[in-house]
Amino acid sequence: MDGLELTRRILASKGIEIEALARALVVTTGIDREGGEDDVAIVDELLEHRFTLTPVSVMTNRGIDELARRTFAALGIVRVYTKQPGKPADRQAPFTLPRGATVGDLAARVHKDLAASMKHARIWGPSAFDGQVVHVDHVLVEGDVVEIHI
Repeated sequence: MDGLELTRRILASKGIEIEALARALVVTTGIDREGGEDDVAIVDELLEHRFTLTPVSVMTNRGIDELARRTFAALGIVRVYTKQPGKPADRQAPFTLPRGATVGDLAARVHKDLAASMKHARIWGPSAFDGQVVHVDHVLVEGDVVEIHI
C-alpha cells in the first residue's frame, strides 16, 4: 500500500474523503530538521500535488507568518487594524471580520453606536490609496488600517 492510499484510509476511518476537501490547509512540521525539505516534497507527491503545503518549524518559527496568512485566507477572514487620528495604528490587536466586510461593519464591531454616528473613514492599505477618505460601504481587505471619523 502506498502512502497516499494509507493516508486515504486513515482519513476515511475518520469520515473524511480527500476528494471532498475543497479547501484544506496542510501543515508539515519539522522543516528545520535535516531532510525536512525532502520530507515535504515526499508528502506533496503522496498527496498528488492536490494541496498547497505549508511547512513550518516551531523551533525557529520559520513559516509561522505564512501559516497565519493561509489560515485566515482559508477561513475567509480578514484582519484589519484601527488607528486614532494623529496616532499610529494599533497593530497588536486586529479586528477579524469576514471577507467582504465593510467599514460600517468594522464601526459596528468597535461600538454599536459608532456606525450610526460615523461621517467617514480614512484607509491606509491595500484597498485604497493611503489616507483615502471612504464611506461605510467601502469593502475592507487583509491589512487595511482604518481611522473612523464621527
